[in-house]
This record gives sequence, structure tokens and C-alpha cells, in this order.
Amino acid sequence: MIIRFLIADAYSVGGTIRTTFATASQLARDHEVEVVSVYRFVERPALELDPRVRLRCLTDLRPVERGGSRSPLRDSPSRVIHDEDVRYPRFNLLTDATLLPFLASVRDGVLIGTRPGLNLAIAQHVSEQVIRIGQDHMHLGAYGEGLLNGFAEHYPQLDAVTALTEETADGYRELMGQRGRVVCIPNPAPADPGQRPALDAPVVVAAGSLTRRKGFDRLL
Repeated sequence: MIIRFLIADAYSVGGTIRTTFATASQLARDHEVEVVSVYRFVERPALELDPRVRLRCLTDLRPVERGGSRSPLRDSPSRVIHDEDVRYPRFNLLTDATLLPFLASVRDGVLIGTRPGLNLAIAQHVSEQVIRIGQDHMHLGAYGEGLLNGFAEHYPQLDAVTALTEETADGYRELMGQRGRVVCIPNPAPADPGQRPALDAPVVVAAGSLTRRKGFDRLL
């Protein structure tokens, strides 16, 4: 079985990229696995990917002098990706011109989307012969009304929607009216070969960007 992960930018750094790489690496033990990056702005991925996992980029958005495309299509907004996806400004007509043929070309295996705009595109443009899965790496409270309406209309066409928590999964079940399959699958974490702490020291360490959605106020 071939399993494909469709991600906006596999060459950057972020939680979605890290968990996608971790999951792909584990699945590569038993299956043929590919990570498909819609675009890239740099030469090489910033995070390490298991060599058994194939990495493919559809659109090169590096500066022209570094080998990126000169196409004027990159200056026009996307018509495929939902405009309320927070990454919408990174997509354009040039990424549309490579993304749509890719979606049409997938005829077997499993295709896993990793963000709202890609999940909606998969639901609308990928053959039903493919097992189509949409991952939510956020929660429903992070999305506007337009995206929520899109989820309600198109996510039931997916074979499954995955949520990080049971609360988010229940929210999707209510939003989709029981018309699709929703499962809770938390993000994976790599095995820690070190010694676990005794939990008796009054010290907690956390790392992340200081933004509201990371919830450091709740942690404190």
C-alpha cells in the first residue's frame, strides 16, 4: 500500500511538519510512504525525514536566482485553496497549476491532508478509489464561519476526519451531522530513550512561540 501525506510546506519548521514526518517514518516500516509538499521556499527540509520516506515538491517558490519559477501565476491568488485557510497567502495560481494535476493523478492507496484548505481540495478533487483522510492539527475554535461551512459540506465526502482531542472530534460529528467518520488520534511523540523524571522537582519546562493559541497562560 502506498500512503501519501499532502502538506503545504514540508521544508519549513512547525508542529504539523514534525508530526507528519514522525508518522510517515513509522509507517515506512511496512508501507511505501511519500510526503508531497505543495510548495517550498528553500532548498532542503529543515527537519530530518526518514530516508525510507520519499519527499516530493510540486511547486518551487524559491527566489528565481535560486532556481524558483519565473511564472507570473505566482502573483495571482489561488482558486483551489479556501481563502480562510490561514496559509492561503502562500498559495497562488502557480501552486493550483501543480496541485490540481497531482490530485487528479492519485488513483490508489491513501492520501492524507494536513490542513483545512488541502483537506477540502482532496474531498472535492480526488477519486473515490483513494482512501481520503483529512487531519485537523488545530481545533474548531480556530476556524471562521466560511471554513466551518466548507467542512460541513465537503468533509463527509472524506473516508475519515481525524482530530487531536475527543472534544474536537465530537465537534466535527455535530458539524457533519453524523454523515462522515470522525476519529480522535493525538499527535505522535518519538520514543524517549532517556530516564523519566521522578516528578518531585518543582520545575516545569515548556517551549513554543509566545502566541495566544499555544496556551502558556493556561499552562501557568
